Amino acid sequence: IYTYIKSHLFDNKNRASLLHNRNSKIAIVGSGIGGVGATYALLCSGYTNVTIYEARDKLGGNAKTHV
Repeated sequence: IYTYIKSHLFDNKNRASLLHNRNSKIAIVGSGIGGVGATYALLCSGYTNVTIYEARDKLGGNAKTHV
């Protein structure tokens, strides 16, 4: 799977177009520490159309559930 993704989705041409289009719709699945961190990093990098999808009614993922 890694080889397919690397060779088909993240070649230099696709990466360049993703980096320059800050209005792309980006979906983050899960509001755990990774999802919230990724969203924060994207917003700080100038991406404006980022949506977090969470199955539960609260943010936090396993950190919230198991603490």
